[in-house]
Amino acid sequence: MLEEVLQPIHASSQNQQHRRRAGQIYKGLRLKGTNAAIGNIFNRKAALRKSRIRAAWTFSLFTGHREVL
Repeated sequence: MLEEVLQPIHASSQNQQHRRRAGQIYKGLRLKGTNAAIGNIFNRKAALRKSRIRAAWTFSLFTGHREVL
């Protein structure tokens, strides 16, 4: 739900599609067991980015600071 709210603020839909496709490719690599380290690093980075956006978004809810994003 939060991603839907955030989408127009932080990323174009095309950008998200590219990211999703990249995620699927990495997921496939990780499932096969090849390049596992790269896949894990990629996922960790994505998770960090998501939590940072989520934090900024909740912060802007309480303070009204949209420029935080």
